Amino acid sequence: MYCSEGKGPFRAVVDDLYVGAPADAARTTVEARPDSGSYPAPLKVELRGDPKSTRIRYTLDGASPSETSPVYEKPILFDKAGAYEVRFQAVDAGGKALTPVTSRLYDVR
Repeated sequence: MYCSEGKGPFRAVVDDLYVGAPADAARTTVEARPDSGSYPAPLKVELRGDPKSTRIRYTLDGASPSETSPVYEKPILFDKAGAYEVRFQAVDAGGKALTPVTSRLYDVR
């Protein structure tokens, strides 16, 4: 998105940065594998961060992750049929958000 205001040669360029995040947030990404969808049970969902040292907090109850949410350490197992939502976010060692909260929906059959 490009924005210019008033007269003069100044132009502000805004990419997909998370407002309020530290400068290193621009290099941090998180993803879930597999992506949202319908899958047979049992289903293992892996959360991955780049860089690999990224700390990821997640929830399974529909709430946004907070400083008390679990830190991702191993694949999340859904072994029973049902609808599940995984919400996750990369955070720094002090708990400051490095990415927006991301959500993935799974229909386990």
